[in-house]
Amino acid sequence: MLLQERVNIAVSSSMCLSLDWCPMGAKDQIALSHSDGLISVVDVGQAKTGVILSAEVHEFETWTTSYDSWDPELLYSGADDSHFCAWDLRQGFDSPVFRNHKAHRMGICSIQSNPQVENALITGSYDENIRLWDKRMMQSPVMRFELGLGGGVWRLKWHPFDQGLILAACMHNGFAVIRADGHDMQVIESYNRHASLAYGADWYKGQWGESDDEVAHQASDYGGTIRSLVATCSFYDKALHVWEPATRACNKRK
Repeated sequence: MLLQERVNIAVSSSMCLSLDWCPMGAKDQIALSHSDGLISVVDVGQAKTGVILSAEVHEFETWTTSYDSWDPELLYSGADDSHFCAWDLRQGFDSPVFRNHKAHRMGICSIQSNPQVENALITGSYDENIRLWDKRMMQSPVMRFELGLGGGVWRLKWHPFDQGLILAACMHNGFAVIRADGHDMQVIESYNRHASLAYGADWYKGQWGESDDEVAHQASDYGGTIRSLVATCSFYDKALHVWEPATRACNKRK
């Protein structure tokens, strides 16, 4: 593999804390959050490159920003001021679609909408809780469930095809696999083999080491579930672990 730098853009003089690609290939855009409370949207298309939107929307560090998986014009942000916001990019950053500053008791570290369930959204916070939201009431979003994880929830990732499975990096309390459904949310597995702060986590977005026939056979053997693979990383010891959760994911492939 040969990596080649395609675009080099000076976005801000402050530190970039997170970035997210616009989903579904709708636009060649990246949203970034910054240490001075800014959010920026950068166009990285071939025809033009540069910052197309940028504004200071939070009082303190904007720890995370992410696009809605179902609407490329909807952008979420969470910050150290404990404000959870949504922005309609067609209207810019003058006024949020909603701003909630009561649900989180500390800074918001992670936000991700469910790529398979249109109205499901999760947030993670330094207050050690993961929150599951229903976003159909955008002016006043309804928090449905809250679950304490025993560590600041720095990163959250929905499983690529199991709509109810979540991977969480919990800083001082390792990593957790969480099952969320319409009635409950609970930790079903923990991973504590890192020697430092649990920061990065993601699912492998394929079936590893097996052919399609083997996956189908395995799914039938385990009642419609298949194996998953996870990569996690920690801060001070600079460690990357690749591991297989004991938890089986539901086979949602067509």
